[in-house]
Parts: sequence; C-alpha cells; structure tokens
Amino acid sequence: MSLKAGASALAICAVSIVGAQSLPLPEKPRIGIRASLGNWDRTMVGLGADVTFRIPFAPLPAIRVDGEVWGNPSDFGKGKRGNAISVLGVKSFPLSYAGIGPTFWFTSKDGDHSSGLGLKVLVGADLPNSMYVEGSAIFGPSPTAFFVSVGFKF
Repeated sequence: MSLKAGASALAICAVSIVGAQSLPLPEKPRIGIRASLGNWDRTMVGLGADVTFRIPFAPLPAIRVDGEVWGNPSDFGKGKRGNAISVLGVKSFPLSYAGIGPTFWFTSKDGDHSSGLGLKVLVGADLPNSMYVEGSAIFGPSPTAFFVSVGFKF
C-alpha cells in the first residue's frame, strides 16, 4: 500500500467518524403514570400509563403509546367500567403539549360489553418536579369519556 493510499483511507475514516458523531441520538423515552377523574355518563376515576418517544429522522412529532382503565368509584371494575389503548402523535409547545390519535376502547355497562375504534384527543401541561396535568376526551364509547389527569413522568 502506498503512502498516498494510506493517507486517503485515514481521511475517509476520519470523515466517517465525524459524520457519525453528528447524527442525532434518539431521546430516552418518557414514561408517565397518572390518576384521573372524569365523566362517562357519571363520575369515573381512572388510572393510566404512557410512553412517549421520538423516532430519529422521521418527520413526525413525538409518538405516545397510552393505556388507561376507568370505572365507577363505588364499584370499580364491576358495574360500569372501560379501558382504552391509544397511539397518539404529540406536538410539544413551551410548557405544554397536545395530541391526537386512534384508540381502541372496551366498555362494560353492567354486563353489556362493547368495543371499537375511536379517537383520543388530549392537551396537557408540564409542571415542576416531572409532574404533568392533562385533559383528554375519548370519542367512541357512548357517551364520550372526558378525563382530567395528574401524573408523574420519569
């Protein structure tokens, strides 16, 4: 190998290393756990969890995978209850965010089960100490389920 060929190979390696260092690294996913109070034909309480992440190089906002359960406080899990899993596109703003996406929901009204595809819409605000508050609506179950949640992200 000539000295010129060796110098060219070294220059290509140096450019490759510099190029690799300039690639954006994926952000660490944010996991949230929340408690909710809302209305779905009557007062309901709920629990939920979500994971928010970004896909490098994708022209998309953040993606949030969201799951929740809700029920009547007096007979949680027995009389009137529901749950949903959603995949949302989430756009961040200074100290706040908004999201929208498809949801699959399941409900039970005293043994009358139903399920289907719907739409979840949410708006939220980041609070100090990794806390957050958000309002959401799940369109699909009848009547529409509305919730206000307080949670913690880690």
